[in-house]
Amino acid sequence: MLKQNKNVLILCVIISLFIAYSCKKETQLTQDSSILTVQTVLGDVTIQSGDVTATPVAGYAIKENSIIKTGKLSIIDIRYKDSGIIRISENTSMDVARLLSTENADETLLQMDEGKVFVTVSKLLKDSKLQVKTSTSVAAVRGTAFRVSSNKGISRVDVLKGEVKVNPVKDDVIIEKIEKIVEPDKTVQIDQKDITKIIEKKKEIEIVTLHKEEIAAIKEEVKLIKIDNTLNEEIKNEIKEIGIEIKPAEEIKDNKEYETELIEQLEKIRIGEETKIKEKEIKDQKAALEEEQKKEHKKKEEQLKAERLRLQRMEDEQRERTRIADEQAKIAEEQEKQRVQKIEEKKKEESRIKNIPNL
Repeated sequence: MLKQNKNVLILCVIISLFIAYSCKKETQLTQDSSILTVQTVLGDVTIQSGDVTATPVAGYAIKENSIIKTGKLSIIDIRYKDSGIIRISENTSMDVARLLSTENADETLLQMDEGKVFVTVSKLLKDSKLQVKTSTSVAAVRGTAFRVSSNKGISRVDVLKGEVKVNPVKDDVIIEKIEKIVEPDKTVQIDQKDITKIIEKKKEIEIVTLHKEEIAAIKEEVKLIKIDNTLNEEIKNEIKEIGIEIKPAEEIKDNKEYETELIEQLEKIRIGEETKIKEKEIKDQKAALEEEQKKEHKKKEEQLKAERLRLQRMEDEQRERTRIADEQAKIAEEQEKQRVQKIEEKKKEESRIKNIPNL
């Protein structure tokens, strides 16, 4: 009887542990719409969740699998719980691919194939994840300030503070075995056409130091982020440390004035970016022209070299023909001499025999 009770007790413990483990697993997969909430919206911004497309306002809770889109001269600032701000810039499409939460950790994955996003967060909990994924890279952080941009298969990660782990992505799969740690004031760029070479280790992911002008431009883009007073002090300090000018909500008395300032800033950024694009196009055209000229020069040099070789070959062939002709002439002359000599010798012999008296 005692043995039976003991067996029953053991069975109960096993069942309890199984139930506890199952509950824990279920908790790990819980979706959490309180992780991301809208803080500021300007211009043409929509959030699509399932078949519903909404125009967000402050306080709007963003759900998993939502798609956030911003139009021209439009931005949305999103609060990451009470420990971070995410600025999605104009002309961007962002998919909130994962938004999970447990008692001790969160897991957030933002997927962006085209556009630009700036993220600044205080140190995350031990097992928490915050990732920004593009078609060619994924940036994972624990507490930092960085910007991710993606355009025409080229992704770029600029880090202002903290460290960001960057992995290449191919066919939507993160290549975990290859990674780079990008430190403050550094940048890394991954082009879709280089992914295979990177995976095959025929090409390195190059980390480059940001120029002062580039750092200033990034800070200029986000200096008007509207801080919610409920954000924790750590993130406010993080923002101050990277030198971004932040205006607390209570200092912004006129929302229209704030919107005007933001629009002016976005217009300034747009003009600056268009100028950079034009400068790059001119630089690329100049480089292409120089490359074409180099190719043409090289082609002419090769043609001249080939012509010189042809002429040299003709001269060599002519010399060889002359040499052979000279040798043949010498041989013919020598043969003629020998023939003449033989004839003379024959005549002499005939004359000698003729002059021998008959006995």
